[in-house]
Amino acid sequence: MKVMAFNGSPRKNGNTAALLRRCLAAVEAEGVETRFIQLGGSGIQPCRGCNACRKNDREECIIKNDPLNAWYAEMKEADGIILASPTYIWGVTGEMKIFLDRATYLARARLRAGNLEGSLKNKVGGALACHAFTGGVNAIQQMHSMFFNVQMIVPGVSYWPVATGLQPGDVEQDAGGLRYAEELGRAVARLVRRLDATKNLA
Repeated sequence: MKVMAFNGSPRKNGNTAALLRRCLAAVEAEGVETRFIQLGGSGIQPCRGCNACRKNDREECIIKNDPLNAWYAEMKEADGIILASPTYIWGVTGEMKIFLDRATYLARARLRAGNLEGSLKNKVGGALACHAFTGGVNAIQQMHSMFFNVQMIVPGVSYWPVATGLQPGDVEQDAGGLRYAEELGRAVARLVRRLDATKNLA
């Protein structure tokens, strides 16, 4: 069992990374493997709107010189996906938005071709955000939009997993934000384990 996690912040060791790592520690404590991917600064390119991925159930982007295709191949094999982003103008970062655009298009290729199940169906999704003052909930809702549109399952937690931080390290002082990030990690991991246990029950 494996959960992939994407840090949408351009800061590799900033507040969003710290929040995401706290979440992943909770995932690992439940016996589920994790993989941390630094999305911010990866050079991921925006969707060109060419619609090549809409043809013939294609689950590969025509853009070959960035990591999206390799990441998506891993996502299809993973059991869960956690996305994290700082809040930029009441939403996710530009690179996270590019990721959402392109990964959603790939995940919906089979659906657009008439299949009832996309390649990410029933995988578990979770989203975290950091903000300086406000907007974190908006960012989480953007990331949730991808999950819902590709048939993933999002477990509920007792409050929005958003942490507040303006200066480096501030998030470590947000006890509530850290607690909800850990709660999300446990919820994702436990749902992954329960779904894995049902795979052979059909």
